[in-house]
Amino acid sequence: GLGFLDKMRKYPSLFDELFVFQESSPSVSKLLGAINIPGSMDECKRQVAIFLKHFTLESSLDTLRKFLTFATSRPCLASFGLQKMDLKFADGESGQFFASTCLCEIILPKTFKGNDDFFMSLEAVIDIILRHSMCSHQASGA
Repeated sequence: GLGFLDKMRKYPSLFDELFVFQESSPSVSKLLGAINIPGSMDECKRQVAIFLKHFTLESSLDTLRKFLTFATSRPCLASFGLQKMDLKFADGESGQFFASTCLCEIILPKTFKGNDDFFMSLEAVIDIILRHSMCSHQASGA
């Protein structure tokens, strides 16, 4: 073998960062760095990407945790930096918010009336999704 298991047994603290969850506050700079924004976008998509950046910069710590839970199913980013999320945009005029934790994608509608409209819409979606998720866990006994 490669001796990996022997090294884990001999030096367990070296592997904590990879295998032991440690609660941490989300950092705005790490969150922004974890979102892969497409290089080529039309004006509508570019504006929504700016709205998302403003959302992360202006939101409370609690709201950032909720956003991360919506996008990654965890209230924080992996401390070893492997978590990247691709920003994509929904097709059609009435696109929906969507996050795929498996594909590491955040899909946003392409049009909003403004920054306030984006904030209210995203916060409402996050609250509904998290409320539904908590109800599902409570119903299943999790």
